[in-house]
Amino acid sequence: MHGNNLVDCMHASRRCYYWIFWCSVTP
Repeated sequence: MHGNNLVDCMHASRRCYYWIFWCSVTP
């Protein structure tokens, strides 16, 4: 099963989103 992989993917996506958001907020 690739359940763990899915969780990792979701965590990475969330982190990426936060990073992009932070980059957008701070010039």
